[in-house]
Amino acid sequence: MATDMDSLPDISDAEEREAIEPNELECSFDAGWQTRGSGWQYSCNSGHASLVGVQTGKILDFDVRRSSKAMEPDMASAMLRNLRAHGYEVNALHGDSDSTTMARLKPEFKDLKKRNDKNHLKKNLSKEFYKLSQTYKELKTAGVIPYLTRCYMYPSPLYRQRSLHNEALRDELNETTNRLQKRATELICMGSTQANENFNNIVASKAPKNRSYGNTCYLANRVSAAVLQKNIGFTYVSKKKNFQQETVKTVKEGHTYRTNASATTSPDIESIPSIATLSKETTFIAFDIKATGLSRSSDITQLSVNDGKDSFNVYIDPRQPISQKATDITGLSYCFQKNQMGWRRSY
Repeated sequence: MATDMDSLPDISDAEEREAIEPNELECSFDAGWQTRGSGWQYSCNSGHASLVGVQTGKILDFDVRRSSKAMEPDMASAMLRNLRAHGYEVNALHGDSDSTTMARLKPEFKDLKKRNDKNHLKKNLSKEFYKLSQTYKELKTAGVIPYLTRCYMYPSPLYRQRSLHNEALRDELNETTNRLQKRATELICMGSTQANENFNNIVASKAPKNRSYGNTCYLANRVSAAVLQKNIGFTYVSKKKNFQQETVKTVKEGHTYRTNASATTSPDIESIPSIATLSKETTFIAFDIKATGLSRSSDITQLSVNDGKDSFNVYIDPRQPISQKATDITGLSYCFQKNQMGWRRSY
């Protein structure tokens, strides 16, 4: 079944690349939310957004908000404004078909170009064809809808051995083709927010949506960790550990472990480093924790804090038995029958 889709312009990859100026700074933008939406209603009060460089695939900037009113456009304008303050002007922005973000950005960034996300267009076309399949049974045949979607997404013609014969369906497809033809200028050079979607998945692994991290101060830290993983990879954890280990060694061994110590004229390797001295204004806070055992999964049974003036002490009912070794060290034991903690088994 032929449609007016054959009249769409055939844009090759080379022509698409020529449409992008080489000196343009292109970024992709997308936001993510800390709770799952239902598809019709999104009422989350916290979220994050990322700005990814198209050429490098790295996070150039990100933002975290805890306000439900126009968060996505506000985060986009804040990040573009931040890049401009550092001397970088974004010329093209890849995003979904949401018009509110560009309406917010256009008055301030007049030369900013919008490139629609090809993945969102493909998803919208599939949704439209599946909706038509409720009326036209020809679309329910396996492989028909994916084939039609590819026909609209790729300029090269695709062929099937069997044709569809339904004039009403042909009129529906012609209407879709005409609607896309009116947007031909903006569909010639499309973008992708796949890198942002990947970043959202990383954030979801560090701040799961089934937990309420959006209402805590830890959300920004978890999103920052996701940025490190996206830009550097999992090695950022080992780099942080190496930095901490080098800092400890520097404190213990003094100048002999300092970076480029061999380049100094006369390194002091005889004297023992003195204990670090702090000013009188420094406040010390001492913590003492007792647990049910020595493993990472142990429960805390006692928490004590003292700053020299005030003290705090609390006993916590554990969810698991206290090991014998922990009882020998702390003297604490717990009876689940009586739901009571004792000292040296004195319940």
